[in-house]
Parts: sequence; structure tokens; C-alpha cells
Amino acid sequence: MSESIDEPPNIVDLSLPNRHAARRIREASGWSRQAVADALGVHQQTIIQWELGTSVPGRRHMWEYADLLREH
Repeated sequence: MSESIDEPPNIVDLSLPNRHAARRIREASGWSRQAVADALGVHQQTIIQWELGTSVPGRRHMWEYADLLREH
């Protein structure tokens, strides 16, 4: 007898837009890099690195950053 597999619960899309779009969203929302950094508890240089593509946010920061961009 085969068991049915339940569908996973709806999961909010936590993906980030690409680095160029993330910067445009931030700028259009009137957020400075420093304001985003303060909201996420990271250094401004970290935001610069994410926007340049030389670094990517870790899982926790990725979710928080994605939420921040979506809210504004």
C-alpha cells in the first residue's frame, strides 16, 4: 500500500532580487546603504559588497534583506 505524500506548506519566496535590482529597489525606496545596514545589524561595507556582488548575504541576513526590500 502506498502512502500519499503531503504537499509542503506554502513557503514565502525568500529569494533576493539580483544585486542590480536590489540596489534599484533600495534607492527607489529612499533607503541609504547605512540605513539598510543598521536595520540588518551589519556594516555599511557589507551592503556595498552585496550590491557589488563581491559577497552574498548569509541565510539569516538574506531573509531579512529580502523582507526589507519587499516591504518598501
